[in-house]
Amino acid sequence: MENKFKDFKYLYGPVFSRRLGFSLGVDVVPFKTCTFDCVYCQLGKTLKKILKRNKYIDLERFKIELKRKLNSEKKIDFITFSGSGEPLLNSQISKILKIIKKYSNKPCCLLTNGSLFYLKKVRKEVKDFDLIIPSLDAPDEETFIKINRPHEKLKFEKIIEGLIELRKEFKGEIWLEIMLIRDLNDSNSHAQRFKKIISKINPDKIQINLPVRAPAERWVKPPLKKNISQFLKNLGLERAELIFQKKVPFQLGIKKDTENKILNLLNRRPLTFKELKMLFNISSKKLERILLFLLEKKLISKFKYNKKIFYKGRRLIEF
Repeated sequence: MENKFKDFKYLYGPVFSRRLGFSLGVDVVPFKTCTFDCVYCQLGKTLKKILKRNKYIDLERFKIELKRKLNSEKKIDFITFSGSGEPLLNSQISKILKIIKKYSNKPCCLLTNGSLFYLKKVRKEVKDFDLIIPSLDAPDEETFIKINRPHEKLKFEKIIEGLIELRKEFKGEIWLEIMLIRDLNDSNSHAQRFKKIISKINPDKIQINLPVRAPAERWVKPPLKKNISQFLKNLGLERAELIFQKKVPFQLGIKKDTENKILNLLNRRPLTFKELKMLFNISSKKLERILLFLLEKKLISKFKYNKKIFYKGRRLIEF
């Protein structure tokens, strides 16, 4: 049965993460299935904005893919639930985590928009993660609607209550992430309101992120440097840190099926030539040939954002 699944449907990478090192990605919902439609999302606009949770994946296939990845990849620092949409929309999240814990001793991280923690059942399902990184991009309902464009039934106060309850119940670490966007949530008054809410949630860290990849809405820009510094000053929290882009310390050394692995990765996130070259142990000329071939076959496209050229897969991962 293991030979039946040649491609990886639910796993990708490892990808070098600015925060987690080499991270093996777990993708458990269909492309752009989410509770939000964030203006800054690097994957584009949400295709299916829902609150109803579903199973989505074949657990037996997931187990087979996981064992193959763990046997073939030597460098994995974290196993991270992220991928193409909101992971907590998968109702089997605890079962998937249980499978991972059975076959690996690597720490597991959940990247989530934090919108479903108001559900006690969801909070219970995530108790065995080692690290949860929920996002909080707004300190009030108005800003929340502008940036996250949530499902109509989601209310800001409900989400904050869920994050507060998560902190009370969850024994692992919580790193709260704020995506700072120019003229939307980077003012002094925003920082003061964030500070009050964060004191109630009480995360282990507060991480300020910036939109460095092509966003869903092209008008989205990172704040000016002086505004970032002022925001951090007004936030006034020692646990707050600005996430900087780090260089990959060494190449992944992937030689077999490089073309498919590049395509698999580009189907999930846009990357620059430089980023691809750092991730794959191939020459610039070979990478150029692969990208040209994928472009000619119309499997990927390229576009310019913020003076950088990005490559992006055209074929979405279908579940």
